[in-house]
Amino acid sequence: MWFWSSVEDRGGVEEENGGNAHFRLAYSLLFATLVFLGQRYPDKTAFFIGSLHASFASHIPATALDYLSDNYAKLIFTQSALPIPSIHATEDYVFRTIDVADLGDVVATSSIPRAAAVLGRISNTAAYLASSPAAAAQAWCFTSSEGSMSTLFVRPEKRGSGLGKETMRRELEKGFAERRFISAEVSLRNVRSMAVCAGLGAKKMWEVVWVTVKLDEFR
Repeated sequence: MWFWSSVEDRGGVEEENGGNAHFRLAYSLLFATLVFLGQRYPDKTAFFIGSLHASFASHIPATALDYLSDNYAKLIFTQSALPIPSIHATEDYVFRTIDVADLGDVVATSSIPRAAAVLGRISNTAAYLASSPAAAAQAWCFTSSEGSMSTLFVRPEKRGSGLGKETMRRELEKGFAERRFISAEVSLRNVRSMAVCAGLGAKKMWEVVWVTVKLDEFR
């Protein structure tokens, strides 16, 4: 589940105890949702919440947490902030939809479980050597169905050349034909990816976490 409450938009000044009133109010809505789910599905023991605003973490009882990720930056890309193409990064490559034969490499290099069949159905851009177009993809970028950059990978020997940035820029261009903005979630520890996104005009909106809660704590 992805949870968002309009209460989060109210802003507010951080209080001395490290929390704030508007997030406590928003958490009460999340709490009620989890109570409902626990009652509605008595056979379920755990529930996964993705992209949860990091400010909620302090309000969830420690005894209810089964898993809490590190903080991720919620980034937003807009067409107006997108830089012009890099001639240096594009002259040696052809950018197109990834070949089915390369989806196995995408699955193998992803830190998040992926299914090749699903990846083959969503928007993507891959970079192929112009001199050897039949060779394996050298970089790729995918956009999930809800409009979030889900995978960016550059083969180690090609890193540092700007290829990843250009591949992602091409995929963003495709997305802007259908959406006003595109999001991404990048671990704050992933300095390289954060730099690539910043170079493409991404704006950090807030921080999010991925959480698994124990439903028994809400029954």
